[in-house]
Amino acid sequence: MNTILSIQDITRDPQCQARSCLIPDTIDQYAEDMAEGATFPPVVVFHDGQTHWLADGFHRVAAAEKAGLESIECDIREGGMTTSDPKKARKPKRSQPPNLVPSKDRNAPPKAEPNQAPEPGEAQPLSLRERLIQRRRQEREDAGTW
Repeated sequence: MNTILSIQDITRDPQCQARSCLIPDTIDQYAEDMAEGATFPPVVVFHDGQTHWLADGFHRVAAAEKAGLESIECDIREGGMTTSDPKKARKPKRSQPPNLVPSKDRNAPPKAEPNQAPEPGEAQPLSLRERLIQRRRQEREDAGTW
């Protein structure tokens, strides 16, 4: 739910910030852009019933303050300090559908059973490295650079 909150009502705790520090040049640029009327995505705030914890948008809030703005658009989510982890504030991960299973490589040579030696005269499958070396040698021979 997006709403406008007073910057003074947003609690900024460094433990909730993903970055190790704020970058002054970024804040200056954002503040300049905000003063010129640029719009930014809403900051992410978790509300535990009493406090609004900033989870994502530390640079935007600092820039809004520097630009003289009194309020900022917020995406308010339910939760508190334990859920204001910035990693959880990002877009949720797409879950992989359970029916996606890697298919077998149809071009790969058949593998011998672990304790089974190939029959005499039967070609042993080449490893990827061996196949690559073989291909490069053939290319050089064909080009006459070998």
